[in-house]
Amino acid sequence: MSPIRGRISRTKDVFSYVGASLWILLAWDILVTALYVYNPEWPLWMEVPTAPTTVLGSALILFIGFSTNSAYARWWDARGLWGLMNNNSRNFSREVLMVFRDREQQKQLVHRHIAYVHALRCRLFDISPKEDIKRFLSAEECEKLREGNNVPNLILAETGKQISVIAEKENIDSIKLQMLENTMTAIAHAQGGMEKIKSTPLPYQYTIFPMLFIEFFCVVLPISAVDTLGLATPLATTIVGFLLFILNRLGRDLQSPFSRQSPNCLQLDGITEMIETDQLQCLTFDK
Repeated sequence: MSPIRGRISRTKDVFSYVGASLWILLAWDILVTALYVYNPEWPLWMEVPTAPTTVLGSALILFIGFSTNSAYARWWDARGLWGLMNNNSRNFSREVLMVFRDREQQKQLVHRHIAYVHALRCRLFDISPKEDIKRFLSAEECEKLREGNNVPNLILAETGKQISVIAEKENIDSIKLQMLENTMTAIAHAQGGMEKIKSTPLPYQYTIFPMLFIEFFCVVLPISAVDTLGLATPLATTIVGFLLFILNRLGRDLQSPFSRQSPNCLQLDGITEMIETDQLQCLTFDK
């Protein structure tokens, strides 16, 4: 794609991101300006002074900023939890290789953790984990997991049971086992944090009120500004409205880091593939 065509494509993406609201706003601004030019003495222009509109705009910016910051904090928390999951996954595979010497046991436990990570991704995305976990777990266990509500939690619990059984048979040192238990606890804590974000959306008011206030402000703004800006009103007020719509839409999209419909959804496919690659390479490198 040429640089010019690329810029045109990006520009279209920006305008389509805001949606039809921008064009409705532009039409309203042009209508207000046309009415003013046709009849500049109409009392309507005197009924909306500039000062209250300025105060309203400042308060609106603060409100949208607070809402967007809250949404971004959720998104960043979700990304941070997956960063912890990645780090603890590396710790888990390293500790498994250090604690257990049997090659088949190492492979089984590492494969179980890969299945767990894929199952967690599927749970957050509300999709079936069947195709992802069957590569790493037995057909019998996959069939049993179909009946569970929280598949990743069941996989993690079964992994803990298997570690306990192996430790009893081989008389593994309790300090090493505690190290593994701490890592698995950290993994479970990360999962709990992700599930909290997914199951506890921001209050509905964070979505509906900013949009209502923006629409009201954008209706009043050209009426207040046209006496000062004149023919420049459509351009100036549409730009202001465009920025407000962009900020509000960004905040709405960031509210749901685990929604595949959101353009700002976390790229969990890539993260889990990276974890899988790291885990499998640990097994290969240790041969």
